Amino acid sequence: MTEGRPIFKGAISLGSFLIPMRIIKATSEHDVRLHEYHATDMGRVGRSKPCKVCGAILNEDSIVKGMEVTKGDVLTFTKQELESLPVKSTKTIEIDRFVAADELNPLMFDGAYYVLPEDIGVKAFELFVSGLKRERRVAIGKIALRQREHICAIFPSGNGLMLNTLHYHDEIRDMPSVPKAQVIEDEVELIRQVIKKYTKPFEHAAYSDEYTTAIQALVDAKLKGEAVPVAEEKKVETQNLKDALLGLLN
Repeated sequence: MTEGRPIFKGAISLGSFLIPMRIIKATSEHDVRLHEYHATDMGRVGRSKPCKVCGAILNEDSIVKGMEVTKGDVLTFTKQELESLPVKSTKTIEIDRFVAADELNPLMFDGAYYVLPEDIGVKAFELFVSGLKRERRVAIGKIALRQREHICAIFPSGNGLMLNTLHYHDEIRDMPSVPKAQVIEDEVELIRQVIKKYTKPFEHAAYSDEYTTAIQALVDAKLKGEAVPVAEEKKVETQNLKDALLGLLN
């Protein structure tokens, strides 16, 4: 598998200690692509960008980025202006601190990336990886990606480094209020036994995208003129919770 196109090239900075590196996406998607078509003539539905003033369909060369500062008064920006903003994180990830991994709530995590050293930075990269492993720490800094600055966490993974962008504190919603119900001790003990019975190591490769598989099966069936498979809908009814738990233990 090819490495993939770098989405960021620069350096990790710990004071004057620099690690020249590049970042590539760590994940890919494998879903079946369904497009939209006009039901009458099967014309493909486009993603046109019409001007709301004159109605013209625009291409990328005719579009500029901007913001409306007052009604009808738009301030525009060139690509060069946006790319040359005086923000350090557009070229350098300055490490702000090191933290224990358990200080990071999974809710914070956003995109996942691999960090790869440039040829002149291999030794500095290896030294940084070794230090993080020995101290069992995660490096925290900021990175500018896709016209936005993100908090990022850099941690050792295998023989290299992973980078995760993190949501800002004010982007994470509070947990909604959750209704409570009275439970009795023998029911709690039953659910504990079920959890113990089904506790096993996490095998990531054992999971597959059943929805995508079902979409492909639907495509194949329609191409062959066969009957389209239909899943039975499970009805949620009032249940005897104790009997349901005992059934799982048998």
